[in-house]
Amino acid sequence: VAQPTVIPLTVTRPLSVPPQGSPLFKKVFDECPLHVTSAASWTHPSTHEPHLILGAEEGIFALNRSEPEATLELLYHSRTTWLYSISNVLMSLSGE
Repeated sequence: VAQPTVIPLTVTRPLSVPPQGSPLFKKVFDECPLHVTSAASWTHPSTHEPHLILGAEEGIFALNRSEPEATLELLYHSRTTWLYSISNVLMSLSGE
């Protein structure tokens, strides 16, 4: 029986530890109707605006965190189970 391939976790930059007493996570949504399965962050290369990319049962959504009245924008309409952003490329596992 063939063993499943294991992909090792690699860290491309050192993980920073927040100062003592600082929250590690921040609540972004209140009563969000999405069923979020994954998340990634991305910074726009020309404007340097930070974005939060969410993979959900309802699709892939983007949230510009620099806007005061931020809204979720639908990027892709199909169920997404995993996503990753690297070098301005968004990779995802999406579909039924």
